[in-house]
Amino acid sequence: MGRRIYGLETEFGLHAVGVRLNIEDAARRLFHPVVGWGRSSNVYLSNGGRLYLDVGAHPEYATPETDGLLDLLTHDRAGEELVGDLAVRATESLHSDPAHPDLPASAGLRVYKNNADSHHNSYGCHENFMVERHPHFHSFVTALVGHLVSRIAVCGAGRWQPERNGEAAHYQVSARADFLADAMSSSTTRSRPLVNTRDEPHADPRRFRRLHVISGDSTMSETTSLLKVGTTELVLRLIESGHPGPLSLTPENPSTAIRASSRDLTTPVPLADGVQLSALEMQQRLWQWSEAVVDSDELATVRAEWGRVLDSLAADRWIDLADRIDWAIKRQLIERDSQRHPDGGSARAAQLALAYHQPGGIVRRMEESGMVPRLTDPGAVTVARTEPPATTRAALRGRFVKAARAAGVGHTVDWTTLRWTDEPGRTSAAASQTKRTVLLEDPLAAQDERVDDLIAAVQAHGGSAGQGELLV
Repeated sequence: MGRRIYGLETEFGLHAVGVRLNIEDAARRLFHPVVGWGRSSNVYLSNGGRLYLDVGAHPEYATPETDGLLDLLTHDRAGEELVGDLAVRATESLHSDPAHPDLPASAGLRVYKNNADSHHNSYGCHENFMVERHPHFHSFVTALVGHLVSRIAVCGAGRWQPERNGEAAHYQVSARADFLADAMSSSTTRSRPLVNTRDEPHADPRRFRRLHVISGDSTMSETTSLLKVGTTELVLRLIESGHPGPLSLTPENPSTAIRASSRDLTTPVPLADGVQLSALEMQQRLWQWSEAVVDSDELATVRAEWGRVLDSLAADRWIDLADRIDWAIKRQLIERDSQRHPDGGSARAAQLALAYHQPGGIVRRMEESGMVPRLTDPGAVTVARTEPPATTRAALRGRFVKAARAAGVGHTVDWTTLRWTDEPGRTSAAASQTKRTVLLEDPLAAQDERVDDLIAAVQAHGGSAGQGELLV
């Protein structure tokens, strides 16, 4: 398809450090400003995104709909900063709380943009791609599986696994590989597939379907994030063009293949047609074929970076990637630290691997020092915390949220619906004539007269109890 909608949903790990708080109490404290702002722990923001507490008391941020890769990275970074700032604010409140006297300076709440905790519980970063409704969706997804299995070579976040179940402590490329069980399923927790097939398009169901990829790692390096989504966009274009190549790379057993590849990218993977290829070889073929579907500078940049990463891996020079690919950066940090602290052992490596994923932590300091490239503009990220993308449906949602809050009127919002919920008797005569619910089924539409009318009515109704942005 032409323009495509992208979105990322990131679940964050939450830890209480140096203070006795169970996870539910920690989550309540973290979200205290959110509940105070939106009267709920599940809110849509004026930037069009969603912030909420997911199952297991995991803070989750979902970006607004974007139609460009840089826009997506910008809004993902804005969400990371927002959740990180909530943790800073919660920590400050803990230190001023009489119920917690004499806390050590290091005590507080920490959030981590990672994929597993020390108890082997996994949580994810989910990617959303808008695709045209396809009569053979199962076959469409099957053609993507080979890429989802092998792309960990270029966009894995890396994982230090302490000794467990008789397996020695080791480092592997993907943070999620060991938790994935199926190629596709309608479940996101019970079977943990690569692709969730539950049909929730959040758009006109006659035209669109939402491809919900849940196998990806939570990435910190913006180059890694770009490759995660950008290479998948290129492969989707290949599939949509009818190219037979991606389907030919379908592994015989996807979950076994991704686990083996995560431990060794050169491991031969049995494919459904009997051929054996390593994850690196699969990626090289996809890269070669993708030249035919590059039609923008943005995708040309993705393909060029993809090629450079594959060339380094083919030359057995993973160390050359330790300035921009997460699994290589993290591996180098752990190896250098173990050389400086040879008695630190597995526990020290695990602590460093965890710290790697802290918003505002290691990777962000490496960006500031020029050791890791930054792709997003800091000013644009600041704007994205409160302003939606201008070219998608998120612009309409963001405008309505901002207007309704400024006017102090009751309202509810989701991905497709804007609703003014005040009782008609409480509104002006003109406002009572306005359609109070607007259904937005085209994610690519950034203008809508119905929304203009609704916002005008809300503003005319107005009140003095309005509230502004969620500021943390």
